[in-house]
This record gives sequence, structure tokens and C-alpha cells, in this order.
Amino acid sequence: MSSYAVTVLTPRPFTDEDKLRVANFISALADEADPAAKTSFHICSQPFDFEFPPLDEEQARIDVHGWSPKGALQLGTYCGSPVNHIMLGVLSSRLARMFNGWIELDGALSQATNNLSVLSYDGAAGRLRTPSGGDVISPSLMDYWLGFADFRLV
Repeated sequence: MSSYAVTVLTPRPFTDEDKLRVANFISALADEADPAAKTSFHICSQPFDFEFPPLDEEQARIDVHGWSPKGALQLGTYCGSPVNHIMLGVLSSRLARMFNGWIELDGALSQATNNLSVLSYDGAAGRLRTPSGGDVISPSLMDYWLGFADFRLV
């Protein structure tokens, strides 16, 4: 997988129909896709990929306001440019909303920003800390965070 990644965690497993829906959504945005891999694509000439990995034990135990993850969609990019981070943030937010999920960051939110308004985003639309110290955030928090000039994923 890629250097920068986020995982959309969902309250139900991804069915074959869901996986096709993800692929079609991404294909509609992509300016080119690797037909052999079917999981590699480019948006604005920037490389991205996605996969549906099995949940690890920690992911399966997260309590996201009354539900535990049953499905995972990992999105990533190999480039660290600001546009890649923004596109990854937008993709994860849109796909999380499509499947009523939340977004697992590849670490703690505080590693990526010291913006207090982002770090203190309150309520059920905010963030959860995992036992290993990472963060799972709502699509609402991702959208809010995307509005800051210093947006950068972990």
C-alpha cells in the first residue's frame, strides 16, 4: 500500500456490489486507471490506490458511537504533495458518507495538526482515540479540517 493512507471503517462488510460502487465512484473521478490492477488510479495526474483489507483485531473492537467496524476500505497515495493529501481527505470523506462510516487516520490527529479548533472538534461528529493512540474521525471532522490551509494527513 501507499505512503499516506486512511481507512474508511464501515458498520457492515463491503459486499461485491459495494466494491463495484466504490470502483465506479473512483473511476468517475479518475483521469486514468490501471486496468490490470483495477485498484490504482490517477486524479489530477496524481497516483492513488485503494483496497479492501481485512479488519485487524483493534479495528474490529473500536466502538464508533454504538457500532463496531465490519468493513474497511483503505485509500492511499505515494506522494506527499498538498494536493494528494487534500484529494485523499476528500475521497475518504465522500466514501465514508456513502457507507455511513468513519475515517481511521494512520496515527494521531495531533501528529498532523496543532490547530486547536480541529483537535477540539466536539460531539459525536468528532474523533475517537484507538487503544494504540491513533484517531478515527467523522466525515464531518474531515470536511472541517480540509478547510484549513495547513491540512495534511498523518
